[in-house]
Amino acid sequence: MLDKEVDLLITYVDNSDEAWKSSLIKYANSSETTTMDLALNPRRYRDLGTLKYIFRGVEKFMPFVSRVNLIVSSESQIPCWINTDNVRIILHRDFIPHELLPTFNSCTIESFFWKIPLHEYVLYANDDTFPLKKMQFDTYFSMSDSGWVPNIHFNFYDRYSGNNVFRSQCRSGIDLTSHLLDIEYPEGKIFKPQHTINAWKRDSMIELGTKCEEELISHSSRFRSVNNVNQYIYAYWHYWNNSHRDIESDLSYMTFENGVPIIVNEITNQRHNIICINDAMHIKGSYYSAKQYILQAFRQVLGVPCKYEK
Repeated sequence: MLDKEVDLLITYVDNSDEAWKSSLIKYANSSETTTMDLALNPRRYRDLGTLKYIFRGVEKFMPFVSRVNLIVSSESQIPCWINTDNVRIILHRDFIPHELLPTFNSCTIESFFWKIPLHEYVLYANDDTFPLKKMQFDTYFSMSDSGWVPNIHFNFYDRYSGNNVFRSQCRSGIDLTSHLLDIEYPEGKIFKPQHTINAWKRDSMIELGTKCEEELISHSSRFRSVNNVNQYIYAYWHYWNNSHRDIESDLSYMTFENGVPIIVNEITNQRHNIICINDAMHIKGSYYSAKQYILQAFRQVLGVPCKYEK
């Protein structure tokens, strides 16, 4: 086994935390960039109850990970079952500039990952991405002439028109990172990596962050905005610097529009290394029922507690 130090970052929000909810409502009421309906949209924060299955999947299927880091806004957000002897807890105040706190915006959180002390090799998992099959270090990193580089596969879109917040954030990240190197990318077009467990190099992240810290602050906001940049800035920096390998992630990307039976089948049959269950689309039927079926599927595959739990 390769002797490489690998950090895995996982971001999480507990929407049942009353202190967090009170703060969200307080700042949404006074915000000029969001409405209460948008701020309280359950699809942005609701919890499927599946976080522990990411940790179990990491232990079972990603044995090369040296350290798991859980990123939350405050102490009240730390799940009671987390074994803090084996999971490093990182609070927003530990790395996000004070003037941007509190934030309820994943883009702002991701923009300052480079400030976290990390090992040389970095993986990032949203709380909707789950390992399902055995993987190795070289699933995420490949040897090149300049050493080990992350495996990143990009999807290119000839024209991504329309007033879409996510697309605008991708374009903002493309513009920010390319301009630092005097590279021009055609207006109106975007490209982006897969929504999977993403790999980056620490030194590349720090190089980018230190070159444009003021710009990252100016692009940040308490709630989501078209002006934000997102986690893809780190992948874009690897792309512009030709410091990655174009290797596609073995991913099953699911939304509730696929239907719960298909999602359950994807979990229990473990056809892919990773499944993403993106809670971005309207669900057909009861969310509660869907949650129970999905939890039962994960229990079938990952029913044994792991070292990251008490």
